[in-house]
Amino acid sequence: MEAGGGCCPPGSLPALPPQAKEGQPKGNIMEMDGCRVYITEKAEDAKRAIIMFSDVWGFGSGHHRVRADFFAKALGAVVYLPALQPQTGKYFTNQTGPDNDGLPYHFPFNAESIPDLMKWCALNPWSEIKKKIDVLMNHIKGKNYSRLDSIGFCWGVWAAFHASADNPGMFSSCVGFHPSVQVEAIFADKETIAEGLNPWSKTKFEIDGHPVAELAKRVDHPVYLMPAGNDNKKLYGPTGMVTQVFMSKIRLRHACKIKYFEDMMHGYVSRGDRTDPKTNRDVTDAIKRAVAYLSYQPMISYL
Repeated sequence: MEAGGGCCPPGSLPALPPQAKEGQPKGNIMEMDGCRVYITEKAEDAKRAIIMFSDVWGFGSGHHRVRADFFAKALGAVVYLPALQPQTGKYFTNQTGPDNDGLPYHFPFNAESIPDLMKWCALNPWSEIKKKIDVLMNHIKGKNYSRLDSIGFCWGVWAAFHASADNPGMFSSCVGFHPSVQVEAIFADKETIAEGLNPWSKTKFEIDGHPVAELAKRVDHPVYLMPAGNDNKKLYGPTGMVTQVFMSKIRLRHACKIKYFEDMMHGYVSRGDRTDPKTNRDVTDAIKRAVAYLSYQPMISYL
């Protein structure tokens, strides 16, 4: 496959077994006009907010909720983790993801499964997700927070980019672990998806440039991306498509960062098993980098 593939690369980490999770979540789930959201504890005391966008296994899977709890405590923030991918039963008959969000628990990541993954992702275009994010954003706008950031895992980095594009001026920054912004190409041609083909090489796009680059151009804040070793360097490497978009933004490029974790596989932060010493080392490093980045106070100009 050329630059990227449908979403997660072959060899990505599978879903995390429940017994491998790191502790019990401390927050609560709230229903917001059709959007279920995990909200970290002490939300009413927080002065800032973070929207966390899960990977393809959804907001009830892996380490997402304990990661949300950690970032909330470390940054004095409330973290909102919405359920955005409930379409599993439409493609995988009589199956649901963890807490009815995301991929079925036993979905494999290999070259043969990528067409199924692409078709599943295509059932969840941004036009559907946007309805839920609009509900969450309206809630956040009514809270008078001093700052709003985003954290994304895998598919969730694509969702974070879209949320930023739809809400210019609202987000201060984004941290993206093992990003899959390439999912944007899936929605470029419905006929290609129906045939299970790779949109990167089989589609002509009726926009000014490549759809992934066009999405990245619409992000108006700094980003820190932390790909795994098997994430595509044609996208996130030093001369990669996404990297070059952010390096072309004069106002943002000095605040944007990309750090490859070469020893890790895609999914390492949201579903990596930290009983493995290497995984623990790199997950700890990635989380420390994220906290430091999200702690930076941007300069504000008063006109």
